Amino acid sequence: MQAFSVWSRVQRNSEFSDLVFEIGDWLLQWQQEKSGGFINHHQADTPGYTTALYVEGVGAAVHLAELSGDDARRQQYLDAWLRGLRFLNRITIQPGHSAVLPNSDFAVGGLRMGLNSSFVRVDFVQHGLSAVLEIYEQITAAGVSRKPNLKELEIISDNTQAVL
Repeated sequence: MQAFSVWSRVQRNSEFSDLVFEIGDWLLQWQQEKSGGFINHHQADTPGYTTALYVEGVGAAVHLAELSGDDARRQQYLDAWLRGLRFLNRITIQPGHSAVLPNSDFAVGGLRMGLNSSFVRVDFVQHGLSAVLEIYEQITAAGVSRKPNLKELEIISDNTQAVL
């Protein structure tokens, strides 16, 4: 989705953006409304780290929908992106987990395989970060200050906030 989103902008060809939207619309059927995680056969114990893969693509589609002037689709994807990040936050190793970790300085920020697993791989973490950066880059590219506006913060968990 990310590649076709960029290619759509470079080529100014709606066939590529149509494909991104088709995939995005299809993906949303697998997202759980309550948890924000994605459930399908790509990961046996879903929802889990594969949510980051889908949230990356949805983030790219947010930007493309905005450029296309499709405000309803942009909002739908933005809502899905935020729900996905909330889920990813639940499977991210937080500073509060350090009491049970032998090397917490190395572990904090790691994206676990799932809700019931402590297994972390670097690609899980990379996809989680890329999911966040899909929107972050759009916000900063639009000239929005990197410093969060405290009036627009939404609490995701006790120790994490999102700016929208």
